Amino acid sequence: MTEHALHIWPRRTLMLLAAVALLVACGGPREVPGDAAERGSPSVEVGVEPDSVPTRVVLTEAAAVSAGIRTEEARRADGASEGMLVEAPGQVEADPSRTAFISPRAAGRLERLTAVVGDRVAADQVVAWVMSPAFTTAQTDYRLAIRRATLLADTPDSAGAQALTRAAGSRLRMFGLSDAQLAQLAGGGEPSAMLPVTAPFEGSLVEGMTLAGASVEPGTPIFRIIDLSELDVVADVPERFLADLHVGQGAVVSLAAYPGLRLHGRVERIRDELDPTTRTIEAIVHVANRDRALRPGMFAKVQLQVRAGGASRAAVAEAPLVIPAAAVVSDVDQRYVFVETAPYTFERRLIELASNDARFGGVGVKEVVVHGGIRSGERVVVEGAFTLKSELAKAGFAEEE
Repeated sequence: MTEHALHIWPRRTLMLLAAVALLVACGGPREVPGDAAERGSPSVEVGVEPDSVPTRVVLTEAAAVSAGIRTEEARRADGASEGMLVEAPGQVEADPSRTAFISPRAAGRLERLTAVVGDRVAADQVVAWVMSPAFTTAQTDYRLAIRRATLLADTPDSAGAQALTRAAGSRLRMFGLSDAQLAQLAGGGEPSAMLPVTAPFEGSLVEGMTLAGASVEPGTPIFRIIDLSELDVVADVPERFLADLHVGQGAVVSLAAYPGLRLHGRVERIRDELDPTTRTIEAIVHVANRDRALRPGMFAKVQLQVRAGGASRAAVAEAPLVIPAAAVVSDVDQRYVFVETAPYTFERRLIELASNDARFGGVGVKEVVVHGGIRSGERVVVEGAFTLKSELAKAGFAEEE
């Protein structure tokens, strides 16, 4: 070995030792995505721009699944959908026109209930019996009027007798008797001391108001009945959307109890008074309830498509690019989204919201109009963006070190 070689080998050895020490200090060799995926642990590769600001995250399939990444497509709003999709909290209520009290039409004693709360009853079904002296007297008067009219037939008093008979029959109809029951009395049927109390329409008994044995008067509530085939959903819409609401507006109702169920209805009326505490206006959405999924008192979410106003319409006409509001990430005074540029590869893009940016800060906004930063058809992350943001933050700290 030459003298020159003797001087070189120790220098190479020192360089090798220094490299090993540096590798140990950095935590060993980095995993490649393939190796990490085989072991089931997520691996992240961070891409940076020339100015060393992290902007790109590459996940393994396992990492993407673990983070719950979900994307939706940025789209161009057509003429029918220019505007904002607003989500408002709501509550299911009974339709007032399909709600009633069931009560007797004569005074007496409530002898027996033939239905209980929770029963579904048909129209004209008997739900209670009331022992009523007034009802018995009215039947007796009707039978006597018929006999008198029969005896006075073909006499000058016949017309008066017939008028009394009609009056007695009308009184019994007010007690709820049908023409068939009147005919039975007229044919010799015996008067009954028990007045039937019937349901005015098909529905569900949701509240019991009294018990058997109680004294009742005409109009005393015995049950409350609701027709559940159609219901109202009262949505609490923020005050700033009041100008966008109108009767007949389409709405979609969803329920926490049935995640996959969507009920379509229309705004039937809008209340005239705002809630001074919540600054919301109540919009009543009428929906069909054919499968009886809805129950009064349930909480719901109501989605309403509202028009974009003023400058927003002009902005939409120039660049009507719409993305879900859930995709927008806030960072101090900046807004950005994560765009999926390749499978499991996500790039951070700064965006500029349309002039209705103030609406983005409010509760319930579902979609926003965007100027620049993304193109129609690109997919933006709507769930899991927090994981991507955290990875970029960690990469930024590593760059600073």
